Amino acid sequence: MSLDLTTVRVIVYDLDGTVYDDTRHFDLYAREIQSHLPESVQEAFWADYTAVLGSGHPALQIGTFYDREKDLVLKPRAGKIVHALHWDGSEVPDGEREQLYPGTVAPDQGRIVNVGDLWWVPTTISSHYGGSREKHGECFLKIRDVMAGDSFAMDPIPQLRETVLALKGKVVQVLATNSPQPDSEAILSKVGLLGLLDRHYFRSNKPAGLLPIFLELSELYGAQLGQILSIGDNLVNEIAPARAMGCQTVFIDPHSLGEEDDADLIVPSMRELIPILRAGF
Repeated sequence: MSLDLTTVRVIVYDLDGTVYDDTRHFDLYAREIQSHLPESVQEAFWADYTAVLGSGHPALQIGTFYDREKDLVLKPRAGKIVHALHWDGSEVPDGEREQLYPGTVAPDQGRIVNVGDLWWVPTTISSHYGGSREKHGECFLKIRDVMAGDSFAMDPIPQLRETVLALKGKVVQVLATNSPQPDSEAILSKVGLLGLLDRHYFRSNKPAGLLPIFLELSELYGAQLGQILSIGDNLVNEIAPARAMGCQTVFIDPHSLGEEDDADLIVPSMRELIPILRAGF
């Protein structure tokens, strides 16, 4: 399967990490989560966070799963757990790993966390140090409010607004995000996209929620699933489930996680995708 924009009738964009690429809020989020941990582990939390950002943590990295119950970092491939690591990087023996994770393993953001983007790095590290999931949620909403506020300026991705406008009337353009509506709309306004897309899905519950959304879009716009293009920066949330449905996919991959068969097209950012979209319709 390869990307064929001539057949695409509906584009579904993710929000965070896709239609904007600002990352300043992640440090704010990490600091907020850190402040709710016991002082005795706060320094270790920050050391782990900066290590992940620098690709230097012995176990945790973007693209892994985390088992909250077992405190293990898991490396998945095609649904199977191929490595299980303790926090210090030491590996669980193959036989033990296969007993713990037989068959395929799907993240549920409960016990098994998909560390698919930077939002999940601070919460995963906090979980390792005994942090509260309830506090994580409170911190997330607090930082989203900061991002939505007037004092938090955001730079649009160059030419993205112009591209969305150029595609209007040629293809249906939709937003699907797991984030809440008010702050998502504020972010869309800051990057110049509010009111430009044909439909919005907030709190989408991806990855599980992606199938009903795509089936609804297929019915609403008379498009076959193969005529829907999913664009996102989270392999588990936006890319793998879309491919399983037969949709086309573009993986925004700033961390170089993707392998050739993970998506129809892999690009490091939306900036590289924009000229491809402009030329394809």
